[in-house]
Amino acid sequence: MGSRITEEVVAVARAGLRDFKARTRTNAFIQRDKDPKKRKATGYETGALKSKSPLPNNLKVVAVKDNISTIGSFETTCASNFLKDYKAPFDADVVHTLIKEGGVVAGKTNMDEFGMGSHSVNSHYGAVTNMKPFQKYSAGGSSGGSAQAVAAGTTESALGTDTGGSVRLPAAYSGVVGFKPSYGRISRHGVIPYAHSLDTVGLFCRNPEDMTLFLLSAQNLNNRDPTSPGLPAINRLTNAIRREEARLGRWTGKDTKPLRIGVPAEYNIAELSPAVRHTWQRTLDTLRSHGHTIVPVSLPSTKQALSAYYIIAAAEASSNLAKFDGVRYGSREDASDNPTGVLYAATRGAG
Repeated sequence: MGSRITEEVVAVARAGLRDFKARTRTNAFIQRDKDPKKRKATGYETGALKSKSPLPNNLKVVAVKDNISTIGSFETTCASNFLKDYKAPFDADVVHTLIKEGGVVAGKTNMDEFGMGSHSVNSHYGAVTNMKPFQKYSAGGSSGGSAQAVAAGTTESALGTDTGGSVRLPAAYSGVVGFKPSYGRISRHGVIPYAHSLDTVGLFCRNPEDMTLFLLSAQNLNNRDPTSPGLPAINRLTNAIRREEARLGRWTGKDTKPLRIGVPAEYNIAELSPAVRHTWQRTLDTLRSHGHTIVPVSLPSTKQALSAYYIIAAAEASSNLAKFDGVRYGSREDASDNPTGVLYAATRGAG
């Protein structure tokens, strides 16, 4: 297939960019690639495209959240004035992995600054708005730009990050499929951290079938990310799953053995919408009708999860963002600081 980006992928990209021009009111992108063919001249040559790649052409044009590093002409700003004009020296592992599968970066998507927010309104580049309907409802955050890029049809796949719901919320608000993989399933090397104990690279697609293929292409194991489980652990888990599948008849056919399925009582909260509660109950009824046993279980620490999240996230964010002081990283203001104040007060105030 050669080393150049295929014409089919370029056609998908250009079609998405035509849609983009008609949907700019969402403010989903901070930067976009005007001509995917030029990407090979700026470090995005894909190499020999894998004929057996699980990634179909419609998913090879990928929108990337602006806290995920990309080389070439794209900046990586975390939607902050503080990192304006910053260009990363390397691709994040997940971007590099997708490029090896034949992918190209369509552009960098808008977000809450440094990933801290739930509505994608705290951005130096302006708020992301939900395309259905415009200006009325939240696009969710902090990966709202990536979700809107997929919802608008500009791309059919996008990368985001999820610390406390930053992929799942925008997906729910935008009517697309969002997936937060298990912690460490996708390498975070090259992702600017918010709270490293919780940060996870997440994915957006338009349907579950595409999401399966996108995950298979994006997942990677990398010793540069200490949270990556490593091949021995993956092999142990895979073997355990295969043994369980064999015991259960691989979940299909008349020989499938009934399961005991635990349902956490704490998840049936008062705030649950009637539509969601109805769907949940209907799912449980379907499982019972197939001979499975539904068993109530208790996860008593669930009620403390949100409090723990806010303590951990705030503490780790203060540590991770401390380096953005205009001395080691980031832009620097010309104005003199107050001699009795913090050295970088003016710089952070402008950033």
